[in-house]
Amino acid sequence: MKSFIQNCSASITRVAAIAVAFGVAGLPIMAAAEQWELRTAPETVPGTHEIEAGEIDKAIQISKMWLPQIARTKRVAVLTNLCVAHIHDKNFAAAADYCERAVEQPKAKAVTYNNRGILKVLQHDFEGAMQDFAKASKSGCFGECSNESMPRDKNQPRAVALRNLAKTEIHARSAREPDAEDLSARID
Repeated sequence: MKSFIQNCSASITRVAAIAVAFGVAGLPIMAAAEQWELRTAPETVPGTHEIEAGEIDKAIQISKMWLPQIARTKRVAVLTNLCVAHIHDKNFAAAADYCERAVEQPKAKAVTYNNRGILKVLQHDFEGAMQDFAKASKSGCFGECSNESMPRDKNQPRAVALRNLAKTEIHARSAREPDAEDLSARID
């Protein structure tokens, strides 16, 4: 009887450990689903590798140093990367400046509008963010381009913008709709 209880106890412990492992492993996936998808400029310019390595302060220094002297055709990439770096740094005022300057460039791309959209979401400007994500999701489309047709490559800037647009629509809807608790409080 004692060995039966020990075997059951060991089995329960193993099952509990497996359940905890799956539960803990599922947490990062759920947390990642709520994250916004910022992207560095598609073109590698000074500061890109530092942003991707998480060296945000170094990326900002390098990008600012290169911005005045970089070729005009690459300026949008540096401005986009400065926008991303300052969003990561939570310096939204500086991010807004660089995001605006990036979208004003003649070569502004889907990535540029996507990143400015994320900044607007973080500032609770859901309508402005949805407009930017919509611009990004239409970028590079030839002929008919609908938001329902997802690009084959899920890492393409257009696909990223479509995912961010869908998340923003959910956030905007929940911001407009009162909670059930708020509604019941007003009814009482």
